[in-house]
Amino acid sequence: MSLITPTLTNFSIATRTYGVDSSFQLTDPSSNNINSEATFSYSSNNPYVADISGIRTVIIRNTGEATITATQTATTGYTTAQITAVLTVNKATTVIPDFIISSKEIKDGSFNLIDPISNNPTVIMYQVLTPTTISLSNRTITFLQVGRAQIRAFQDASTNYTAGSAIATFDILSSIVRVGTQKRID
Repeated sequence: MSLITPTLTNFSIATRTYGVDSSFQLTDPSSNNINSEATFSYSSNNPYVADISGIRTVIIRNTGEATITATQTATTGYTTAQITAVLTVNKATTVIPDFIISSKEIKDGSFNLIDPISNNPTVIMYQVLTPTTISLSNRTITFLQVGRAQIRAFQDASTNYTAGSAIATFDILSSIVRVGTQKRID
């Protein structure tokens, strides 16, 4: 008796994003071998990008591509069969949501920057956008004159994240108290 090679179809994997999709479940391909013993196992050709855990769970490790192979076991009357699908894992978008600096008084002279929160673990760097108003040395902002100041926090692209940035705009105020106006600072 000759064995039948099963026909496997309907096996595809949607594109995923690093950090958004840390793991997901695979769905078995369609097969003309409907024997209950004809189970599927899965493997990845690139465990640096995606690994298989347990029976159907894909664990995303890094960005890139991995070919996922579904293998149906042989059963009575049927051979084993395989089908592949390419998994693409895209970089996560760097998000720096709350880079806010409150107004400062020129008499204070300077302040130290505190890194904003970011989903990207790479180093946050800074760039002064108003060099006549403020200067930057290491992580210390020094006031040069009264006015509006801007500084950009940015992170370079990495293996798993795109480059990203955020701008904080704040005022450097004089410390003049106006007569007749309680607690007002210009």
